Amino acid sequence: ESFLVDGNSLIVGDTNHNYTTTFQIDNPSTDGTSTSVPMGVTSMLKVNSSYLFGGNNELLNVTNQLQNPSFIPINPSGLGGIFGLTFYKNRLYLTCDKKCTVSVYNISNLPNPEALFYGQPDLNSTCNRDPTPYIGKARKMAVDNNDRLWVADEEKKRVLGYSLLDPNGSALPEIVLGQPDSTSILPTRNANTLVAPVALAFSADYSVLFVGDAFRIVKFRAPFTTGQAAEGMLGFSSFTDNFFSPPSERVTESTFYFPYALHFEDYNNGSGRLFILDQGNSRVISGVTTLLPPSTTPLYCVNPNSTMCQTLGSSYIYNNQTLVFN
Repeated sequence: ESFLVDGNSLIVGDTNHNYTTTFQIDNPSTDGTSTSVPMGVTSMLKVNSSYLFGGNNELLNVTNQLQNPSFIPINPSGLGGIFGLTFYKNRLYLTCDKKCTVSVYNISNLPNPEALFYGQPDLNSTCNRDPTPYIGKARKMAVDNNDRLWVADEEKKRVLGYSLLDPNGSALPEIVLGQPDSTSILPTRNANTLVAPVALAFSADYSVLFVGDAFRIVKFRAPFTTGQAAEGMLGFSSFTDNFFSPPSERVTESTFYFPYALHFEDYNNGSGRLFILDQGNSRVISGVTTLLPPSTTPLYCVNPNSTMCQTLGSSYIYNNQTLVFN
């Protein structure tokens, strides 16, 4: 349900087996080496030389090449599974199943939380599905270069942007993506709406926000404004396609079944590699993607005889081949 990229290593958390598996990115076809972790890993993050793994009501702190774990009890009162971890300016931002806020911790003062939070009017607020500006179910997070924290709100079908400049935190978002405003929960499927966003990742220059949304990856381009339309999508040919078809139809080279985590690796040349944890299909997919809007067909394929070269259309990431777009 989570992964991180550390140099040439891809570390994947397997909640069903309670361990992490490490793969070499330059040789992903080889079997990975497993490291036992005594809990289900729903989120992970590297801070300095330590790996932080999110579990049930606690963090697992692992150093020395994924050895010698120690537990950090974040909140004994019960946060549930720690779903999202983000580190920014010496602060750890955390989301979980049983609280509808983003909790904040100073990395040098764990496990004591700071007196600020995001997404609710107070720390005692309960989760609800009401069409309010408050978080319904917080999932993964990302921080941009404008001191803004972005939170995927799966329950209310949107992505929320909060200013990190307020020393007291913020209950209300500055920007809402996926809905026309902060109090709407529209069920319609189009370029302006989201279905079940859980994962977020920015391109290296922060001009593009990738959103893992149900069975697709949606791409928004800066400058971000409330209610804006997505620029593109991976996994479907149309924003109005039927998302909830049988799972067997999701196991193809160009489709996803609940992408739970995303990571963008920069190539410093206007392109990069987007890693997608395709949770429902038990795999991690990576491919090269341009930062410019793609043309309708690829200009070049590593394997030009593949039918993927003719059928991908505006999708510009896939499992086994590299596409180059104008």
